[in-house]
Amino acid sequence: MNALQIISAAMRNTNALASGETPTSAEAQDSLSLLNQMMSAWSAERYMVFTIVMQQFTLVPNQGSYTLGTGGDFNYPRPSNLYRAGIVWLANPQQPLEIPLTMLTDDEWATVPIKNITSTIPQYLYNDGAFPFMNLNFWCIPTIADDVRLYMWQRLQTFADLTTD
Repeated sequence: MNALQIISAAMRNTNALASGETPTSAEAQDSLSLLNQMMSAWSAERYMVFTIVMQQFTLVPNQGSYTLGTGGDFNYPRPSNLYRAGIVWLANPQQPLEIPLTMLTDDEWATVPIKNITSTIPQYLYNDGAFPFMNLNFWCIPTIADDVRLYMWQRLQTFADLTTD
């Protein structure tokens, strides 16, 4: 949903617009300023609004542990939360298959007796949530250069323009 869609829905909700109407350019720009002021105020009050972003990274064969954060193995700003993950299997590059990874809790990871078993496709992912880098451990350790898609919470701060999602 982009900023204009949020603004239009809010204006319809307050009866400033009828169903099917769109705000004028001036109304949309004024509303964008108000939306960004509201987001800034929420941020100042430590209310956090998140969106889910997807990033894809390539795994190194026979490496089971990766750091996620700026300057880490997966060089991307450390997210607040890792929502879900999947392995992108490229056996047929025209139709890549995303295989969901089961996210393990601390207790579930602790019950894995042998953590260095290898396989072509991992089935589980354990995120220890450490700071400043999250440590991501894959089980089984992949023996080929699979890609992994991480779906992460990203804090939404302001909207750059009306078309920003």
